Formats: sequence, C-alpha cells, structure tokens
Amino acid sequence: MKCVCPMGGDRSCPSDCPLSIWADLSPTDRKAQRKAVAEKLYKQGFTMERIATQLDVSFGTVQNDLSNLSETDKSKSAKTETNPKGAGRPKGSGKPRKSKAKQADGQEAKIIALAQAGHTSEEIATEIGVSGRNVRRVIEAERAKQEAKAEPDVDRSELSLTAQHKFDLAVKQATQRLTIEIERRVRAEMREWLQKQLDQYNENARHYEKVLSVRRGIMSRVDYRSILSCLHPDRIQDEALKKRFGHAFNLFTQLEKCVLNERESPTKGSDLPKTVDELMKRKAAYQAQRKAERTAKRSGSNGVQR
Repeated sequence: MKCVCPMGGDRSCPSDCPLSIWADLSPTDRKAQRKAVAEKLYKQGFTMERIATQLDVSFGTVQNDLSNLSETDKSKSAKTETNPKGAGRPKGSGKPRKSKAKQADGQEAKIIALAQAGHTSEEIATEIGVSGRNVRRVIEAERAKQEAKAEPDVDRSELSLTAQHKFDLAVKQATQRLTIEIERRVRAEMREWLQKQLDQYNENARHYEKVLSVRRGIMSRVDYRSILSCLHPDRIQDEALKKRFGHAFNLFTQLEKCVLNERESPTKGSDLPKTVDELMKRKAAYQAQRKAERTAKRSGSNGVQR
C-alpha cells in the first residue's frame, strides 16, 4: 500500500508503520487496538487531525485516546530521512499567546513607568503606539490609586468611644468647612458672572446714549405742539370725526421721539446699577423696605384685633 504518513511520502509504507496492518483489521480489532495505534502514530509525527483521518474516527476520539500521554511524549518529534531533526512540534504544543488582559496590563505598566520617569502624555503615546486619551486615563487611575493608598479608610466601629466622639467632631468640622468653602466659591463665581452681565449691559447703554445724543429732529417743539393741538379730539363736535382725530392724535404723540431732537425731548436714562456692589446695596435696601412694610402690616393687624 502507498504511505500517506509524513515519514513515507509517496513511497512504500515502512514495516513498522501501524497503518500497514490497520486495513486488514476487523472492526472489533480496530476498536481494541485504536488507542495503541493512535499513540504510535502520534509519536511518529502524525497530528491529531491526520490520525483521525487515517483511522476514520472523530478528532475528539483521538484526543481521548491520547489524553494519557505525558507532555514529554507529546513534545517528542519523530525523525525521518526527509526530516532528520524531527517532524516538528506537535500542533497545540507551542508557547501560549498572551491574553489581551495580560497585554493590557503590560502596556499600562509601561505607561506608568514612563510617566514616573518624567515623560509627557504625548511622548508616551508616541512611544507605545496608543492614543493620548488612553495614556491620560491610565495615569489618572494610577494617581487615584496612590492617593487611596496614602489615605487608608478608617473604620469608626474599631475606635474607642472617646476616639469615636473626636472622629465625629472632626467630620462635623470638616463638613462645615467644606460647606463654607463651597458657598464662598459659588458666591464668588456668581459675583463674577453678575459683573460680566452688568459690564455688557453698561457697554450697550453707552452705545445707545451715544446714538441718542446725536438724534436730530425734523421740527421744533413749538411746531410739534401746534400740530398736536390741531389733532386734539376735544376740538371736534362730530362724533365720527372725533374718533378719527383721536386716533391721529395718539399716533402723532407716539412719534414725538422721531420728530424732535434729544435736547427738546430728552430720553429717560436707565436706573440699573453699574456694579455688583451697587446691586447688593439696592437689594439690601429693598429687603429692609419689605421687612418694614411687613412689620407695619403685622402691627396694624394686631391693633385691629385688640
């Protein structure tokens, strides 16, 4: 028979090849000798897939037959004329690849080491081949971990009663200080925001005042008043005309700022505060006025009840 094993190629099968007698065995004998034949073929350099093909069984069956072989037996390679150094390492016996988790751990360790050496995030990202965002994430996580180690958790139940009292007092004081600091910062930020809004408003107000200062009218105030008096509806006896004259009188009154100049018809300026301090003073004055009104109202109510 022709040999299909890796040792014989297309030549006649060697005398010690178990496949030379496999074809002549009965199904019962094949089942009894299959394990021994599989082990011998494996030691001669066959892969499990080739053994399964030659013996006409499944790959799982061959795996079970070879499960009792030692790692040394599995790693031995058969030597042939065409391959004097052996048939090579059996399939699956190579060095296991590192898992993604291990690779990530190694990468994070390199990032931390480079960061501790003084390299910037951009330099680390370029050297390792990752994004700068990932580098910053690893560095921040390591920094948080080190801070957590530097400040160990305190279990209150493990302290004495005196220590627990001091611990509660320290927590209360720290909370109060934190609350005061947060309130101070919020007030400072709100004050800064209010000042920016007032500055923007004042800038707009100055622009409008400049526009109003050069406003030119098309008539004098005397002429305006003369026309306005002619349109007054009280001079008209007819009710239909009186209504029309009243409408014209109102329209012309609304056009006062358009037909007169700024000097003859001054525009009332804004009364809004210019700074946050002025705003706060006005707020305090308003609150004091409201408080006085409420006190007076309560006093009056009490007097009525008596």
